[in-house]
Amino acid sequence: MDVEDYRNIWIVALIENKELTVSLLKLIGYARLLGDNVGSWVELLVLGDGVTEDLAKELIQYGADNVYLVKGEGIDLNNIELVAKVIHKVVMEKKPEFLLFIDNIKNRAIASYVSGLLDRPVITGCIKIDIDPYDRFMRGTKPVFEGQLLAVAEARGAGYPQIATINPLLYSLPFKDEFRSGRVNTIEVNVSELDAKTKTKSVEKIKVEEPHNWKSKVVVAVGEEVTDKELLEKAKSKLGKLGIYVGVTKALADLGVAPRDYLLGPLGKIIRPDLLVMLGSPTLIEKMYGFPKQPHILTVTKDSNAPSVKASRYYAIGNASEILEEIIKEVDKIIEGE
Repeated sequence: MDVEDYRNIWIVALIENKELTVSLLKLIGYARLLGDNVGSWVELLVLGDGVTEDLAKELIQYGADNVYLVKGEGIDLNNIELVAKVIHKVVMEKKPEFLLFIDNIKNRAIASYVSGLLDRPVITGCIKIDIDPYDRFMRGTKPVFEGQLLAVAEARGAGYPQIATINPLLYSLPFKDEFRSGRVNTIEVNVSELDAKTKTKSVEKIKVEEPHNWKSKVVVAVGEEVTDKELLEKAKSKLGKLGIYVGVTKALADLGVAPRDYLLGPLGKIIRPDLLVMLGSPTLIEKMYGFPKQPHILTVTKDSNAPSVKASRYYAIGNASEILEEIIKEVDKIIEGE
């Protein structure tokens, strides 16, 4: 297959309620860096009810070169098969070289369906994408074995378009240039011609906790040396009143002491603390992967030779549960004194 037939980096954007999400804007900024590196335009394929041309122009201001607005009666964003067939139809006409999706459960399903229709592989769950500027193949880095290792997958020789889903939360928001210009194109799609076999009967929204906590400058990561559930919940409640976020390591979550929602790191909540307090964890949170910046680390553990001690600027050797209790008492004094 001749690469000359395929051009540019595309982002597939499913826009609901006419809202531009932080993840979408960050992916545009990240794709802009990739595009500048390999000499490609960044274009968006936008699906969504009531998406206006003004909204499309705003996407251009954040870094897109062109925007394709898909119009068609009956396009249901919750119908995985239908959305995938719409994307497949447009991709076959326009021939993008690379196709990127924001990484989430729905988009993984859509990207996988599209890859099947196109007979192209897809790299899902990436936290980093590289494009070789000479051989024009995509390389995706993703956590595997529950975040214990990072794997690199290449789409070398896989044909085009090359497809990936990426989690862009670790990256910065792009600058909004109100003087930036680009083209907004409308693509009409006849849904009845796509022969979708499935239909959406009902949609139920569930509350999903945000996968990041960037406001907390101090984060406490509780490890496997603290096995008291009540103590953990008390610490989370009390310290939270001072803006201190309390989470857990994977080792503690695996013990069943804390729910998976409390998990810190690439498989849980992405944090950006100035100070990370490791309480009762001999190892660092997933080898510190998933942190956009390296915080100051204070470790409290019973093992003076623990890896977390060696990696910390400050440390104390002792019983983490007892020290956590003392921290809670001091927090109570602060709260009562307010």
